[in-house]
Amino acid sequence: MQQKLVVGGKALEETEKEKAKELREMQLALEKQKQKEQELFEENKKKEEEVLMVEKQYKSLQEEVEENRKIIKQLRTRYKASLQEIEDIKKENQEQEAENLLTIRNQALDLQFYKELVKNLLKPEELNHIRAKSTNLEDGWKIPPFVLK
Repeated sequence: MQQKLVVGGKALEETEKEKAKELREMQLALEKQKQKEQELFEENKKKEEEVLMVEKQYKSLQEEVEENRKIIKQLRTRYKASLQEIEDIKKENQEQEAENLLTIRNQALDLQFYKELVKNLLKPEELNHIRAKSTNLEDGWKIPPFVLK
């Protein structure tokens, strides 16, 4: 029975490793696709600017004025879109900041609760003993098992 569990456990570990590998591959592909989209966007933007800035030979002054008006109109449209995008980003950042502050407040309250709980459950010397045997890892504390008396 134990051999089947071990074999089953190995199979489970292997499938988890395969799934993790597939996930990493998909994430890499997605990153490459996003990078390519960004490059195409930048390239398109450069081409639009080149079209706007191309020196043209005009037959009359009126033609040149009309062309410049079109260019100014396009630039105004872009400018307004950029201003709107800046406002949207500011609003998004404010909302995210408010959300982060709320999360911090909630976590501070939870932390205060847990500290009080530990004070009620453990004596200070017991807490110091447990803390001395614990290790602080990058992703959190590793606390050895202990028994409450």
